Amino acid sequence: MARENVASQLSISNLKRVLDAARAARTLPETPLKGLMLFRKHLAQYSFLEANREAVDYSLAEWLCALITSGIKTQREYHGLCMSVTNTRRAALAALAQDFRQQGAELEAWSVLYYRCVRVDLDLSWGHLSETTACTQRTLRRRQQRGLRRLLFDIMAQERAIRDALHSGA
Repeated sequence: MARENVASQLSISNLKRVLDAARAARTLPETPLKGLMLFRKHLAQYSFLEANREAVDYSLAEWLCALITSGIKTQREYHGLCMSVTNTRRAALAALAQDFRQQGAELEAWSVLYYRCVRVDLDLSWGHLSETTACTQRTLRRRQQRGLRRLLFDIMAQERAIRDALHSGA
């Protein structure tokens, strides 16, 4: 796959498959995400790991989790909420419920991604999310789709910026 065409091959379904595999601690599927200059820049921090597939998978999952964490942090700041990593399940569930009390679809979208993909230690099922947020599972899955779309758009925008800077000689 030519590097110039990598960004055009990204899709929400591929991004979801990668995040689902990472959540389940499975080998990540082949993905155009690994060919992005943006990801390669992140991976360069771990250059000693690049030859090892598991290490590349780890780095990709870590990178996506960092992007999701950044997205929810931005939304929480916008809504006047603090962003703290809670050590207890009870505190994490309270923060999740608080996200959904703000009535902000963007915050809810990033919150679903965060609690499903980043906070895997909590092992929250769709039922737990539904119970905690007082939303139907169908609504939560729609929020997840919205979050995936926002995440994909963020990745594409950052990739474009890197490529533009490279082509302009910056």
